[in-house]
Amino acid sequence: MMNSVSTLLSDYIQIDTSTSNGNEKKGLLYLQSLAKSYGLYTFYHETTSTKGNLIISIREEDLQPFNDAVYEINNKHQGARFSNPPTVLLSHVDVVDAEEEDWTHHPFLGAIVDGEIWGRGAIDAKQIGISHLLTMKNLKGMPLKQPLIQVITSEEESGSENGLKRLLSDFPFLWDDATVWNEGGGFLIEIEGKLFYLVETGQKGNMSFTVLLSPKKSTNPYLPSNEVDLLTFRVIDSLKNLQLPDEVLPLSVVKMLTLIAKELKVDFSSNNYKSILKNIPTKYNRMFSAMLKSTFTLTKISGGRKNTEYKGQYKLAFDARPLPGTQTSSLIKIVQETVKNIDPTAVVNWISTNGGYDLGISEEMRVRLEECLKLSGVNACVVPFMTIGSNDGRYFQPFKATVLGYCPMTPEITFDQIIQRVHGVNERISVKDLEFGIDQLTMVLEKTLKVY
Repeated sequence: MMNSVSTLLSDYIQIDTSTSNGNEKKGLLYLQSLAKSYGLYTFYHETTSTKGNLIISIREEDLQPFNDAVYEINNKHQGARFSNPPTVLLSHVDVVDAEEEDWTHHPFLGAIVDGEIWGRGAIDAKQIGISHLLTMKNLKGMPLKQPLIQVITSEEESGSENGLKRLLSDFPFLWDDATVWNEGGGFLIEIEGKLFYLVETGQKGNMSFTVLLSPKKSTNPYLPSNEVDLLTFRVIDSLKNLQLPDEVLPLSVVKMLTLIAKELKVDFSSNNYKSILKNIPTKYNRMFSAMLKSTFTLTKISGGRKNTEYKGQYKLAFDARPLPGTQTSSLIKIVQETVKNIDPTAVVNWISTNGGYDLGISEEMRVRLEECLKLSGVNACVVPFMTIGSNDGRYFQPFKATVLGYCPMTPEITFDQIIQRVHGVNERISVKDLEFGIDQLTMVLEKTLKVY
């Protein structure tokens, strides 16, 4: 499989679908052509002249609801549905920008060097699109319990307005109770010699706001006041260390820590979760810490005495990642009070307030993932995981869908190595990791969907 798989991903990477380029359609048409060559069925959902979403199915009848929905939308009726809740393989065609001079190999050349495919999207998320497509090819002809469709979207990296949001809006009756296999998981962590595969079952919220501090004019230009500078540092430090009261650990995190404690044979209680953290390797500290509390991060600082736009003021931009279940109104109130206690006339402006979610994973599915790993010679514990980032999975929540982030790689590469490559310089994936993910997804879906 090596040559065909590596070439497919290499060719896909060579189609520049970066956010600044804006031409995702070329990548979608490439996948559509491949799907048709495998005898699969496709539906292209155009949202702009250069963007859209691609739906691929094994059975022709599984595309009929999309065709029915188009007819009903045009006739002001929207009611097309699947006969049973679908299983959805979700990925996105767009990638973040990359600067050629920073890379060892051109980010859009798709170079194959020493068994690795290099380029922007090699992990996030073109490898997932190829993995899903070849999984669909492997399952073609298999009798299915329910519809199985692959969905590749545009604009995931820049808001999804002309991508998944538009797809869900135009076809709102097709996603109820769906099971969505998404990006964001399948990564390995190793603790005290034990292997743990992460499956994303939740996401923290994604909020952003700005703080405009009060101007503090100096009466002497030769001896300027640094009062506004001190206020700025105090605000940054207070928000960085802000602890929301009565935060409750998400169930996914409790389950994750419980499973890890069981494997390590250490005591664990959700009321004293810090007891297990001493067993966690230092390289994972940031990931675990972020899952345990709501966090506030400074992303931009503008202003100063010589900035004519702000006239001596400072404007701070923050990224807030609240735990699922955090009340937005309470968070806003606490942030306001924290800032106002330092600078009573400061102005806090909220830009976005997207909440998180915490779905968990059924024990049946979790064990099935472990069994499939064992069939490939990997003895590991699969644990739920709440990502500190965000992706398109959050938009399925109104449909009561189950969203699982999982596309595993071999035990040869661990989470701390992968995370440096996602959106980073020299992004790449080994052919072995790519093949491993395809084999695992094929096994999992066959065990889940096949009619015996």
